[in-house]
Formats: sequence, structure tokens, C-alpha cells
Amino acid sequence: QLATMEDSGIPIVQSLDVLAEQIEDRNFQLILRKMRDDVEAGTSLSEAAGRHPKAFSDFFVNMIRAGESSGRLDEILDRVATYTEKVDVLQRKVKASLFYPAFVSVLAFAITTFLVVVIVPKFKEIFSSLGGEMPLPTLLLLGLSDLMRKNLVVLILLGFVLMVSFRVYIGTRAGRLWFDRLTLKVPVVGKLLQKVFIARFARTLATLVKSGVPILSSLEIVAKTSGNKVVE
Repeated sequence: QLATMEDSGIPIVQSLDVLAEQIEDRNFQLILRKMRDDVEAGTSLSEAAGRHPKAFSDFFVNMIRAGESSGRLDEILDRVATYTEKVDVLQRKVKASLFYPAFVSVLAFAITTFLVVVIVPKFKEIFSSLGGEMPLPTLLLLGLSDLMRKNLVVLILLGFVLMVSFRVYIGTRAGRLWFDRLTLKVPVVGKLLQKVFIARFARTLATLVKSGVPILSSLEIVAKTSGNKVVE
């Protein structure tokens, strides 16, 4: 929308004002109004956007800066919009392709847990009434069932603690590096993610270089937007 208004010759201040009126998200609305005030006070659009790193990435800010310096801001904005839409489509495809195996895995785990905790004990009563010696695999399964039934609350709490600890660990730099390296080695999924990162790298770098952003700055921006610490 900003690209369209810029191409039509509408001043940036007025354009930001119009966009702020149309945006439903309250936080983003406030950011746009603050940017409008900054631009009206003489700040460049790229500098105004750069003051809100949670809303605008380094990629966006540098693209805007390149558009301002080259006098092709409308063209650059349109290019940013096209790039963002393509990245969004790519992410949706990846999420859709990973959803089914993840859903099946969770469902299989839930069914197996239900069978072991609820169904297997009923068979134990039947086996005990029949008498005789049970094979080792059956004994192991019955033992696992008893363990899970008697310590179900403890196991759930332990699982919760492990999950929280894992999230905290991958929140650290070393943990994130380990996790991202591991995901790239997972069969099938790792290859898919590698292709996604290569596609994102190529598309982002091409967009930046084509817009006139210096190659070194472009590579720094591409590294930050890669989404994987190993790739970064």
C-alpha cells in the first residue's frame, strides 16, 4: 500500500497517516503514527523505521535506505512487498509439509500411552487368571504399564520440566547452535530445511543486491534473517 501511494505521488507523511488509520493492530498503528511524526520532523523514512526493530527488520530498513538514496523508493517498496509475500508462501508450504508427520507422531504417542496405561492392565488380569509363564516381551510390557500407572503424575511433571529445560537451553546461543545443527541432520526434514534456507538466502540476497544495497551489508542482513544459527 505504501508503494502504491508513493508511486502516486502522495507525500510519505500523508501516506503513513492513511495507513495508520487503516491498520487494525493497535501496536502497529502507534508505531506508524510515531514514524509519521518523525518523518514530519525531518527524519528519513529508513531512520524512522529503524527506531522500531521489533516491527521492521534490518532487511526492510536497508531496502528503504537503498530506495531513498537511489530515488526509487516506490519500486523498492514494491519489491519488499513481493519478497515478503513469497517468503510467507514458502513458510506456509514448509509448515504444511511438516504438519502431517508431526500430527501422526503425536497421535501415535497418545494412542500408545493410552493402550499401555488403560488397556494393558486389563490383559494382565486375564493372563494372571489363565496361569502359566508369560514370555519376556509380555512381562516387560506389563512392567512398563505398572510403572506408568503408579508414577503417571511424576512422569507428567518430569516431562514438563524436561520440556521447559529444553526450551531454556535452546534459548542460549550454544543450545540454539546445537539444535539447529541437529535439525539439519534429521532424515528427510533436514534436506527440506536445507532447501528452504538456500531458497531464502538466494531470494533475500538477490533482492538486496538488485536494490543497490552493498554486498557486505547484504550478507550481514542475509545471515541475520537465515533463521538457522549454523547457516548464519
